[in-house]
Amino acid sequence: MMQTPDTIIKIVMISLLFMTSCKEKEKIEIETNRVLAVRTTSIPRRDLRRKVEYVGTLKPVRETIIYARIGGSISEISHKEGENVKKGDVLVRIKAPKVAKQKKTLFYELEKAKLEKAHLCNYMKIDARLIKQKVISKAKYDQSVLQCKAAKKGIKAIYSKLEEIQTVKDRKIERATEVGKVVKWLAQPGENIFPGKSVLKMASKKQEIVVNVNERDMFKGIKAGTSVILHLPEKIGEKNRFKQVKAKVDRVFPLAKYPGRLVETGISLPQKLQFYDKAGISIDVEFIIDQYPQIWIVPSKAIKTEDEKTSIFVNRKNRAYKIEVELKLSSGGFSGIKGEIQKDDQVIITGINRLQHQDKIYPVVVEKEKEIQK
Repeated sequence: MMQTPDTIIKIVMISLLFMTSCKEKEKIEIETNRVLAVRTTSIPRRDLRRKVEYVGTLKPVRETIIYARIGGSISEISHKEGENVKKGDVLVRIKAPKVAKQKKTLFYELEKAKLEKAHLCNYMKIDARLIKQKVISKAKYDQSVLQCKAAKKGIKAIYSKLEEIQTVKDRKIERATEVGKVVKWLAQPGENIFPGKSVLKMASKKQEIVVNVNERDMFKGIKAGTSVILHLPEKIGEKNRFKQVKAKVDRVFPLAKYPGRLVETGISLPQKLQFYDKAGISIDVEFIIDQYPQIWIVPSKAIKTEDEKTSIFVNRKNRAYKIEVELKLSSGGFSGIKGEIQKDDQVIITGINRLQHQDKIYPVVVEKEKEIQK
């Protein structure tokens, strides 16, 4: 029986459709039974911070120059450079011969004025009796009264001068105005000085860490009150031994008005850490821009965003489960998220674009950060 060309074409088409159907069925079966090898890692719960890192310099909060308040010569220096001083401690004594001579002269004049006053006031008393007896005129008595009063005023004037001399004498001794440290002597014993001459440089005991921050980082939210983490050495000079100390920015001071300008920030060193008394040492500083306490942490590459929804895949009994999460913060290759995550879940960090919900997986657990970031 001869077959027509149309019949042959129909037979060929049916055969092709049958073969294609078989292949699609085979493909579906392969897809259904596939097991995808993926990398997974644990999902810790801890604080996550977005931070800006700088290096600061330890400096005293205040540096003060002590100036001489009287002319003379330095007779004594009580503390060496680098020594700590308490408020009220004697720092320097100044010898002022002119002041001593003036004081001696005034004492001599005072004794003389007292004798003169006693003499004149005694005459006034005598004249008071005589005027009652009408032996002398009233003008004579009035003159005696005026002379007695003038003598008293003279004594008061000398006492005032002596008080001034005592004030000047007090200026011969310079004392510490606060707890601090002698930084540098600017004058030496025996040196002649004049009023206003700088004698020594002092630093307050209270210290701060000064950090010059680029303006673009200031715009991220650094201001007075911003929390910081200080990485302080356990001991001055020791490397790779640090402890973290929490502090806050105390002050912000712009240094210039040009593009890329720097802003000086001051961070007070906590009082319990004042043993870091070597000004000039460098300290690593972290400015905390944002932080979330006790949040789930996953590698940022494990997060999948699709149709404005954020999700991750986790391994549960060797199957990939898709969980919608809320992204809170990303920093340093890791992200903080909120979602219905179980304690023992492992987040899938590779092949997430090929995964479907409840796909079978072959998990390879990695924990080292270098392997996680691959």
